[in-house]
Formats: sequence, structure tokens, C-alpha cells
Amino acid sequence: MKTFNASLIKNIEEHGAWLAIITINIDDKVENQIMNPFTNALAGKKWINEHFQMLVPNKNIDMVEQEIKDKNNIPTLYVGNWVLS
Repeated sequence: MKTFNASLIKNIEEHGAWLAIITINIDDKVENQIMNPFTNALAGKKWINEHFQMLVPNKNIDMVEQEIKDKNNIPTLYVGNWVLS
């Protein structure tokens, strides 16, 4: 089975960057992993979606907000998963 997993994690330091991580697994083994920093979550989500659409044209991956929040009650983690085959 081939899966596409993405996460977007905020560095909780003041003015910390967002780190986008894409992992493609084949039969539970990491086939490919890409990481890229961003200044804001929207740019990171867009980058993740662009990579996702290379594999699954005309689809968007839903990045789901997780319960982890910073001191201002702003989300610091988004996760998205998709089974490719």
C-alpha cells in the first residue's frame, strides 16, 4: 500500500517558522521524505497541496487542525493523510 502523509508543525519560539513534512510510504517503509520551512501556515499548506496534486491530480489533501495550540490558543499542528493505492 502506498500512502501520502503530511504534517505542518509550528516552532513554538516567538516568530518561529512552520515546518512542512511530506512522507510517502510504500508497504510501511519510508520511500521519500521532503521537508521545507515556511513563514506562515498558508504557504506551507499550499506547498503540501502542490506536491499532493503531482500524485493525485485534481484533488486536494485536507489538512486537519490538531488539538496542540500555543499560548495564544492558535493551532501549531496540522496533519493530512491519503492512501494512494
